Amino acid sequence: MNLRPVRTAAAVLAAVLAGVLLPGGHAQAATPAPIVFTRHWLGGPLEDLYSVSPSGGSPTRVTATPDASEVMPAWRPDGLQLAYVRQGSGEPAQRIWTTSGGSPVPVPGTENGRDPVWSPDGKRIAFAKWVGGQNELFVVTPGYTPVRLTYNTVDDVEPSWSPDGIFLVFTRRDAAGNQSLVRLNPWQMEEAPVTPPGTLGDSDPDWSRTGWIAFSRTDTLGTAHLYVCRPDGTSLHQITSGRLNDTGPAWSPDGSRLVFSRGGYDDTEPMNLFTAAGDGSGLTQVTFGNTLDFQADWGSP
Repeated sequence: MNLRPVRTAAAVLAAVLAGVLLPGGHAQAATPAPIVFTRHWLGGPLEDLYSVSPSGGSPTRVTATPDASEVMPAWRPDGLQLAYVRQGSGEPAQRIWTTSGGSPVPVPGTENGRDPVWSPDGKRIAFAKWVGGQNELFVVTPGYTPVRLTYNTVDDVEPSWSPDGIFLVFTRRDAAGNQSLVRLNPWQMEEAPVTPPGTLGDSDPDWSRTGWIAFSRTDTLGTAHLYVCRPDGTSLHQITSGRLNDTGPAWSPDGSRLVFSRGGYDDTEPMNLFTAAGDGSGLTQVTFGNTLDFQADWGSP
């Protein structure tokens, strides 16, 4: 990729985590709730993680591993540690890594894992893992053996914790390609639908601290828009519209705003980050340029 020289990944992340950098690397006393995201340069072979202030500015590159892609970042709720997926660099399989700004550490048992998300108490990571021909959900306390949560013949991906850490909402994809949202109590192994089974394209759920679930729904014309609903599927309403795809919503720490990706219909068209209030108002563009910016997560102050 054609990128300018940057600090080492550890130094940049340590600075971001410590709240001493503005996007672009300029020192200041504190950086409010940085957004971390995956960036792919159009025509480039790899992805890296970047951070940016919710108010915008020049993003700061966080990772720069040669011959590897870092994707799917997830802040621990206290904002002091980052989990993400690394693939490449001579490793036999993609896996989940964590870092607090020093050397990244792989999480044992997460080979072929994806979609990491920290529990509200910051002690566990829920994730999806490819086993037996499909993705299933697991939960792991770093340093211990992961525990499997789902046993299906369909894909279960993209978990998100409830604010109390009791439930997970996730995307279920059937053999026909239909995607719907499911709520899971992993301690009692009980499931309930959030959106109807067989729905064509519900994905990317994120559960706010105020009790709303935001997600992306693809309409009959193939365009994705953002929706919000309650955990039982009630109070469903659409909050974005238009001719571009809106995907990957993530709530701000206080549950008042969303960051999401807005872009074209394939990987040849730019996709940038926007924020908006929970009702879709106050739309603000955060990143700009000829890049694919996606998989954003909004950190704590």
